[in-house]
Amino acid sequence: METQRYTIGKRDEEGFYPVTVDQTPAGTVHRRHGSWYATMPGHPVQRAADRHQAAAHLVTLIDQGKRPPSPLRPPSTHPPTGCAPP
Repeated sequence: METQRYTIGKRDEEGFYPVTVDQTPAGTVHRRHGSWYATMPGHPVQRAADRHQAAAHLVTLIDQGKRPPSPLRPPSTHPPTGCAPP
């Protein structure tokens, strides 16, 4: 039997469940009108029959080398090196 590589987290206030694959954030799953959906930011949403099939789709995306975009860095409060202050 293959080990489960994904973990479905607690539901947020908007109804989305975060999913990690191999301990790395991969996206979310959510239910809408009786169907489940897998969402990886930057990739098409995939419909599934249940939450486990939706999470398994995120595993497939990870195995294909796809990744969600990295979080943006907060803006620096320091001027770039070599720039004179105003």
